[in-house]
Amino acid sequence: MRTHALPRWRDVPLGRIDPSAVQTWVSDLSKRLAPATVVECHRLLSTVLKSAVRDRIVGANPCEGVRRRKAGDDRIISREDLAVLLPHVPRSLPGTRRPGRRHRSPLG
Repeated sequence: MRTHALPRWRDVPLGRIDPSAVQTWVSDLSKRLAPATVVECHRLLSTVLKSAVRDRIVGANPCEGVRRRKAGDDRIISREDLAVLLPHVPRSLPGTRRPGRRHRSPLG
């Protein structure tokens, strides 16, 4: 909390924190921290704001709906990389599907 959340939010009144500011903060953290650390930072801020909602300090939790990477998301490749790799995948490999091609259902 002291390392990642407080430097950003210490001087911001709870009622002034909005979802886009939280999303920007999470995106910035994602550029320099491990996904699990970002998830934990988001969880901590969300817990504080959830308490503020319960205590009627703010009307809604601005952390809700913020997208964040999850641990393991770094294995996802871009469409461009997929387009480069796909021609090298053998057609006979079980479970391989080519984009844009219709496949028959085994049920007919």
